[in-house]
Amino acid sequence: MITADNFKIICDPVLCPIGIVHDYRYFKSARISAPCFTEADLKNVNAWLFTHGHKDHCDFGNLRPIEPHSTIIADASATKILKKSGYDTSEILSWGDKTQIHSHNGLEITIEAIPAIHGLNKVKGMLVGNGNGYWIEFVRAEKKFSIYASGDTLPSSDTLRALRNRSCDLFIANIGSATVGTGLLGKMIGRITMNISDVIAMRNCFAAKTIIPIHWDAFEHYQERDILKACERNNIRFVRPGDLVKGL
Repeated sequence: MITADNFKIICDPVLCPIGIVHDYRYFKSARISAPCFTEADLKNVNAWLFTHGHKDHCDFGNLRPIEPHSTIIADASATKILKKSGYDTSEILSWGDKTQIHSHNGLEITIEAIPAIHGLNKVKGMLVGNGNGYWIEFVRAEKKFSIYASGDTLPSSDTLRALRNRSCDLFIANIGSATVGTGLLGKMIGRITMNISDVIAMRNCFAAKTIIPIHWDAFEHYQERDILKACERNNIRFVRPGDLVKGL
């Protein structure tokens, strides 16, 4: 959840309780840590972002949190999931597409879809299901704050080409070194999300003042869970789920 001047964005909500088992067709994965949110967190959300339609990025549990006034921005795969849940997507973004939101207090928000390759190469990513990362810029008068939320990607040529020579204030990096289960298929496809080493490689391509890793603790198929020491060694900010980070 990101808030800027009372404008609230939630990206890839997974609200199901601990112990829920997701079926990904080729493997199953249980939730191993509880979600961290309050009822108030889900109220008055201005924009909901969905990077792709996998259940560990788009699961409302037993809730119906999206209010009629909210803008919904998603890729095509998440749009299909949302429609089944009774939600119509306001904006469907493909790679390179942009959309702009004007808030009531003069804040302008631009959201751009960045390629997210969900595998070690484009073909493997297509088998798993590629999606979007999002480059989010908040602008008011002369002030600008930018965030790159990677979604599930690895540092592929498509992703790095879209990011090259950019700079952002905050890089929210999906890590966890997830795999497609632990069987033969998982070994053949390999990693489908980044690890800490990938994040370090990506920051050689573009500048980020602060890096916060997410997506490493919630489900069984995430392999890289002990990240504290790696974050400390590499000047990456370690944030536990549920922590509030202010004033970036």
